[in-house]
This record gives sequence, C-alpha cells and structure tokens, in this order.
Amino acid sequence: MSLSFANEERYLLQPTKTVALNIKPSKRTTIPKSECFKLGEINLNHVDTSVHLGITRTTSVCETTEVNVEGNISKAKLALFSVLGAGLHGHNGLDHKSMLDLYMSFVLPVLTYGIEIFTPKSTLIKQLDLFQRKTIKQILSLPNNAADPCVLILTGLLPIEAIYHLKILNFSNNICGQNESSIERQFVVRQLSVKSGKSSSWINCVLPLLVKYDLEDVDDYLQNPLNKSQ
Repeated sequence: MSLSFANEERYLLQPTKTVALNIKPSKRTTIPKSECFKLGEINLNHVDTSVHLGITRTTSVCETTEVNVEGNISKAKLALFSVLGAGLHGHNGLDHKSMLDLYMSFVLPVLTYGIEIFTPKSTLIKQLDLFQRKTIKQILSLPNNAADPCVLILTGLLPIEAIYHLKILNFSNNICGQNESSIERQFVVRQLSVKSGKSSSWINCVLPLLVKYDLEDVDDYLQNPLNKSQ
C-alpha cells in the first residue's frame, strides 16, 4: 500500500526509515522474525524500535508508552534549560506571568507531545504531572513541600491528566470530522465494531471519557462532529 501510494504521488520511500516492527500483545510474548516483509524488491529490516513523527514505537505497547513518557520528560528538561537565558529563573528573572507564558509556550507542548497517541496509564501521567508541579514551584519560588493544589490555583494551569483528556477528545473529534474514505475514520469505525470493552485498543481510551464528562456517544460525533466554534 505504501509503495503504490508513493508511486502514485511520485516520491521515493527512504529505505533506512522504512522498517518492519512486530508488535507483541504483551512483554512475555515472543514473535518469530522468520516472516520477511518487502517494499517492492527490497527486504525490510526487522527492528525493535522505530521513530515516526517524534514518537518512538517499540515491539510492546506498554514499553512504547514508558519510552515516550521518559523521552518527553527529558526533552522538556532541555526545553526548560533553553529558556533560562530568556529570564526563566528564580527571583532575578522575569515576572511570574511572563515565566508561566514561557513555560506554556515552550515546555508544556514538549512535555505532553503525542500523549493522545500512545495513551499513557495513570502511573505514567503522574510522572508527567510531578515534573510540571516541580517546575511551577521553582518558577513561583515555592518550597517543595507546598500543597499541590495551590500550584494550580495560583497559575490557572490544568493538571496533566486534564490536558491528556482534552487532547484525546480533540483528536477523536478531528478524526470524526474527516471524510468517510479517510484511513483514520475507517480505523475508528472498525475498532467500534470489532474491539471489545476489555481490549487495549485506542477507542477504549475515548469511550470512558465521553461517559465521564457526560458527552454524547461516539456514533453521534461520527455523524455530526463538532466544529471549532463549538
């Protein structure tokens, strides 16, 4: 499919970035690598990790989320250090509002990048939230033992869990608003009809949020997706 589409659009696929990644249902499962995938006449290399659009994919779904959460925290630290020269530091830096704007513009998008795709569990979301709370306390010059709710009250920031819910709901609504011929929309429709409620599919991360926030059923959004004004 990829090769035929590339030929239609008249561009070449890079062989070093086109690899085969076998996804295991669990960490204990072993998948033989005897099956050979080809891209035209070229044999694809079997790898354990691959990066696409900044998101690292591994052979295990759980490992994928762990790797990406750790990577987001590391990248967020680098982004935080990069804006120290602009005044994001302690008492001698900018005012609190300007420092919070720098954090929301340059650090928070890095910290939460792709979480609506690899859907981390609650324990990993707590790691992201811990990094945000520590960072905001340092920006506001608060002691480490300061109550966590005061960070959100003083800044008006949302906790990472709420940001995750917003991102995954917006992402699902964007998919519902696509044409019926789009692959993403067909993927959602197939998961709704095939996957059970106990599976670890992506759509089962969306359905509980619709119930939690008293929203309409996903079938209603497939028929009438929300626009930006709504």
